[in-house]
Amino acid sequence: MRKILNVTFGTMPSEIDIYRQKLASDPLDITAFSALRNHYMRNGLLVELAELLENRAINLGAQAEAADLFHRAGELWIDRMGDLVRGTTTLLRAVEVAPSHRGSAERLERIYREAGDYEAQLHILTRWVEGLETYEPGKESASLRSSLYQQIGEVWSAYYQRPDVAVTFFKRAAQADPTNVMAIYLAREIYQQAGNFDTAARLYEMEVSAEPEPDRKIALQRELAILRERDMGDMEGAIMTLRRAQAMAPTNPDVLY
Repeated sequence: MRKILNVTFGTMPSEIDIYRQKLASDPLDITAFSALRNHYMRNGLLVELAELLENRAINLGAQAEAADLFHRAGELWIDRMGDLVRGTTTLLRAVEVAPSHRGSAERLERIYREAGDYEAQLHILTRWVEGLETYEPGKESASLRSSLYQQIGEVWSAYYQRPDVAVTFFKRAAQADPTNVMAIYLAREIYQQAGNFDTAARLYEMEVSAEPEPDRKIALQRELAILRERDMGDMEGAIMTLRRAQAMAPTNPDVLY
C-alpha cells in the first residue's frame, strides 16, 4: 500500500505545473498568470517572469495592457538581467502596440541618445509624437508633443547639420505649444542666421508674447528694435518696438530712443 501511495504521489503534478498547463490551454487565464507571476517574483526567476509577461502581452494583442507588459518585461531584461539587446527589442514591441506609450518611448530615446545612435533616436521620437498626434491630440499632450518636436529638431540641427529640416520641427513645436519659448528661439536663430529677417522679426514677436520673464521680454524687444533698424532698414518699426518696451519699463535706459 505504501509503495502504491508513493508512486501515486510521485507522479502528481505540482501546483505550479497545473498553472502552467492551464496557461497553455488558455493563455489569458488571469488566475494562472497571477499565480505564476507571483511564484517567479518570489523565487527570483527573472527569465521566466519576463517571458511570462511577454507571452501574455502577445496574446492580448493591441491593447494598452499589452504595452505595459512589454514595457515591464523590457525593463526586467535591461535592469535586472543586463540584456540590453533583448530589452530594447521588447520595449520596441511596446511602442509598436501603443505608439504613445510614454515609459517605453522615453527609455528607448535615452538608450539611443546615450549610445549615439541618432538615426534610431529620431525614429523613436518620430514614432512617439506621431502616436500622440493620432491617439492623444488634445491639449493634455500639447506640451509633450511640443517637446518631442523640439528634440527632433535639435537632433537634425546638432548631429546632421540640417537647419533647414530642423526649423520645420521647431515651428511644429511652437504650433503645438505657443508657450514653448525655446522652440521659438531656435527657429528664430536659424532664420536670422540665414538672413530671413522678416520671418525672424515675426518670431521675435512670438517670443516676446510667450516669454514669462519681464526683463527678458524687454531685452527681446530691444534686440528686435536693433534688427529692424540695422538689418531691415525699418526705423519706424524699431521706434514702435522700443515704445512698447518703454511702456513696460519706463525707467530702463536701454529702451530709450
